[in-house]
Amino acid sequence: MQLEERESSESLPGQTAPAHSAPAHEAPSPATLTPREQQIASAIADGRTNRDIASRLGITEQTVKNHLTSIFEKVGVDNRLQLGLALVRRA
Repeated sequence: MQLEERESSESLPGQTAPAHSAPAHEAPSPATLTPREQQIASAIADGRTNRDIASRLGITEQTVKNHLTSIFEKVGVDNRLQLGLALVRRA
């Protein structure tokens, strides 16, 4: 995106966002996550580590990380804390 386009698409403090802007992310319904993703998201909400989740589910830590990447994208968050907050809001 060129500088001119970016400047015109950004809103300044006190201005409303353009009508075409995307709505705030909402936590997806449980049906949006796969059953395994639901298990991992629940374990994250319980404060479990990747290592603990992997051990409990009989998968590798890398597989947990791969699932988390997918979960973060679906929920629209960037980290575990944001995921936990999104799950609490949904409950």
